[in-house]
Amino acid sequence: MNSTFKPGEIREAVFCFLYQLCIQKDSRSEQEERFLADRAYSEEERAFFLERCEGVSTKLEELDATIEPLLKRWTLQRLPLVDLCILRLAVYEILYCEDLPHNVAIAEAVRLAKIYSDDEARSYINGVLASFMRQREAAESETENPQSRTAAVLHSDENPGAASEEPLQDSVEGNETCSGI
Repeated sequence: MNSTFKPGEIREAVFCFLYQLCIQKDSRSEQEERFLADRAYSEEERAFFLERCEGVSTKLEELDATIEPLLKRWTLQRLPLVDLCILRLAVYEILYCEDLPHNVAIAEAVRLAKIYSDDEARSYINGVLASFMRQREAAESETENPQSRTAAVLHSDENPGAASEEPLQDSVEGNETCSGI
């Protein structure tokens, strides 16, 4: 890797570009051309930038469908665009950037929220991503060992409350950001 390549800085530019796409009417290609014209990226940086921008743009419906059930007292339409763009990028990186540790994607999302949003949104984004990771890990362990889940459900009849069919969710209801803007 290039010694001057700073993924955090490029990720921040990706976030800014994704936000720009949400608020400006020009085509993505026109905006991308103008956005990149102002930056002297190496080939590696440019590839990093374009891969994430293209990935989030093409997977937008899937990302939104993944994020929406995790939102407490919010909808995608009510969530501030800054926070939504941060969540989309983080979820994309967790799902599709195999070389990036999940905790780095979450830490970077929190860092971006600290810069571009407020403390409540930063906590909310962290909570949403923590819920996403717990659900993802639960789903992965269930597919790795589906018999253990079946056994837990079967034994729950013997011990009420031992296993539940309710989805795993993180409670961020106490977060004042949820009460609306």
